[in-house]
Amino acid sequence: MTEAEHTMWMKGQGLSQSHVPPVRAMTTTRGAWRQRHAPPGRALVAAAILLTTGGVGLAALRRVPATPLVYTTTVGRGPTAAIAGAGGPLFVSNDADATVSALDAATGRPLYTVRTGATGVLTTQAMALDGGRQRLFVVNTDDIGTASRLVALDARTGAIVRVVRAGHNARAVAVDTRAGHVFVANAADHTVRMLDAASLALVRTVDVPYAPTTIAVDARAARAVVVGYSDRFHDPDERTMGWASLLDTGAGTLLRTVGVGAGPGAVVVDAPAGRAVVANAGDGTLSLLDTRSGRVVRTVPVSPGPMTLAVDARRGRVVVMNGWDGVLRVVDARTGALLRTAYLGSPPSVMAAPPRAVAVDARSGRVFVTAWGRTDAAGLPTGDGRVQALDASTGAVQATIAVGVAPVAISVEERSGRAIVVNGGGVIDADGGWQGQFLRRAGQWLPWLSPGATTRPPVPGSVSVLAPSAAL
Repeated sequence: MTEAEHTMWMKGQGLSQSHVPPVRAMTTTRGAWRQRHAPPGRALVAAAILLTTGGVGLAALRRVPATPLVYTTTVGRGPTAAIAGAGGPLFVSNDADATVSALDAATGRPLYTVRTGATGVLTTQAMALDGGRQRLFVVNTDDIGTASRLVALDARTGAIVRVVRAGHNARAVAVDTRAGHVFVANAADHTVRMLDAASLALVRTVDVPYAPTTIAVDARAARAVVVGYSDRFHDPDERTMGWASLLDTGAGTLLRTVGVGAGPGAVVVDAPAGRAVVANAGDGTLSLLDTRSGRVVRTVPVSPGPMTLAVDARRGRVVVMNGWDGVLRVVDARTGALLRTAYLGSPPSVMAAPPRAVAVDARSGRVFVTAWGRTDAAGLPTGDGRVQALDASTGAVQATIAVGVAPVAISVEERSGRAIVVNGGGVIDADGGWQGQFLRRAGQWLPWLSPGATTRPPVPGSVSVLAPSAAL
């Protein structure tokens, strides 16, 4: 039907163009809605299908998909991690002000903020959630010389239930909800403390021959995998040597300690596969451990700088993101075979930009990877960060979503399928990109070319929540 024929048909039905509202296309820019009218006539015919039922005209308009960004909520200063329970609040650890923020997971509405450490000092925090007992465990280190504290919060109200000493330089906390025990890794003490999850009474202290920094729990096998590095400086080679210990989460006994690669960092557990995977940034390898025996079953080379890991337990895959080559790799958790490689662009050219964080949505088979976006010569972000959603089977990028400033962590809530992005915030370079950088540098010798002093207040930390993968 031509436009003229369409107009004659509408007149025959007693309708005119004024009866049909103009079609609007909705776009988003930094969270603000912009509306623009589509051209009348041709665009109207293309976007609307007119149906007739008993002489009544019905317009079936094309639905515009919702934005993948559900909300962004400001939290405390220097957020580093987030954790969400099944149907409960979303908890955010704010290291720079030693607090924990609780948000309504569906809306982002702030519920409460709890101070867990001393003010005015640099605090390192780690969190673990016991959903069955509705307890949130927070361990913080204010200073290596002072004892760390383990704080137990009522996850529903934020009330502090109990505070106990956790050792010196506590670096990680994990909970086995089945065994009812909490584990704290103390790097300065070379110990792992096991406490009762209900009372926080000390059950056992396990000595290890290295500085433990990371813990992952396999509740199905009743095992905890503790990873760390040697800090004994009498032998230069031991400074980067990595170790992993296997603990029985019921009895707290040390079952085995084995050597892994150099500079171990992240560790994840694939319980169905019976594997723990350790990323060794120092020598560019992955160590695959059997969670029943604690033995290293395979060492997988993945090129320099593997720093972040995520596990897809449904498919028996581990996703590793390298910090220095901008490459994402998918590895079989049982055999270590390389299944997929995806190049995500140039890695950061400065040390200030952190490695990309990675998470897996096991239901859809998608992988989410964060990036700071553009940075200046000093490593400061020049705008919002982004999240790329990839098909794990093909490595194809399916969506790129703008989030907050300096995203540092990401996770996927299993029940809702939403991705949770922690944005560290900070000072955004206000020079406007490479043009401003050029003028600023040239201004050191040619003052009349200087763009002048520009200031911008620091951007606070925030959390961005993305819609489930099905909406992408």
